[in-house]
Amino acid sequence: MGMMFLFLSAIWVAWIILGACFQHQSHQRLTRIPHRILVSGGRGKTTLVRLVHAALTASDCPTVGRVTGDKPLLIGPDGREHAVRRLGPANIRELRKMLTFASKARALVVENMAIQPELQATVARKLVCPNLVLMAPDVQDHLELFPADQKKRMETILEAHDPDIPLILPRDHSEKNYALCADALGFSWHTYSGPAINSLRPFMQTLVEMALTAVERTCGQVSANAKSAILRLAGELQGIRVFRRNTTVWIDGFSVNDPLSAEQFIHTASGEALKRGYTREARLFNHRSDRPSRLPLFEKLLPSSGPVWVIGEPIPLRWKARFKMKRIKGSPREIVASVESQLPNTSQPHLVYCLGNTAGAGHALRDWLGLHAEVETW
Repeated sequence: MGMMFLFLSAIWVAWIILGACFQHQSHQRLTRIPHRILVSGGRGKTTLVRLVHAALTASDCPTVGRVTGDKPLLIGPDGREHAVRRLGPANIRELRKMLTFASKARALVVENMAIQPELQATVARKLVCPNLVLMAPDVQDHLELFPADQKKRMETILEAHDPDIPLILPRDHSEKNYALCADALGFSWHTYSGPAINSLRPFMQTLVEMALTAVERTCGQVSANAKSAILRLAGELQGIRVFRRNTTVWIDGFSVNDPLSAEQFIHTASGEALKRGYTREARLFNHRSDRPSRLPLFEKLLPSSGPVWVIGEPIPLRWKARFKMKRIKGSPREIVASVESQLPNTSQPHLVYCLGNTAGAGHALRDWLGLHAEVETW
């Protein structure tokens, strides 16, 4: 019994020593990268990483980006994307792969993959060790973890970060609580001070302004090449991806997972659809049981003039009765066939707005449509 105890104690001590060595080695490798940028906050983190990566690369600053939006990817200095293979939830081994990948980079732009506030603090303070943090625009999301009150929610997010590291905040007036909270917590912060960029939709404009500010803080100025790279990529990213199958158009809004952005998305997509003669619509919501707060937040957006369906995991009975939604189960091919067979008067053009969550059934459906439908960008 005593020998077993000593054996287990030795393993425990060895595990602690190995962990400390890895953390020390990771910290040393990180600090060799001059510019370490963390993108935290609410909505638009993946887009911000891509914009900053494109601009720094165009500024002759070899940059590696890491995004976790639809799926985890590493973006090399040459712009090529490399999938991060996962056998389970996100884990510390991904950091090791990222550091190996970025060994010759001068800049690292990382999306904060954590959701829980305590894990956000671990990423921000121990794993990435940033010298600049971008706070993406606030959204009312993950209310199972964050307060519904905007100011308290922003305080919770900011408290996970080191106040000695400067922030870049959205300039939009609706984000003014960010600045108030940042001041109260002792952060130094910056917002965009250049000329207005009116060629983009409002939300993308906010992200572009933040990216330009990040490049200016990192490089000292924004070169013509950097600005051109940001605006070109922003124009591509703000496009609405649709999948056309005969008279049915599936509008991909799965990644628009907060109600305000979804409302703006539907408004923009509807305007584009009317120009093309589409007036009939239906809505499809991908539900995840680990994101329970999203369903009530989408309550006002789900009812439509046409049918409403839910895919993914089962929704609580009280919500099923309230929304009068039919749940469709099966493979992506079966989901598409079921939806298209239930559309009234299929000889007329129909829109199917895909909303809710990307992961799981949403991702599978998007991939299937990409292979079996005509892909367009509006």
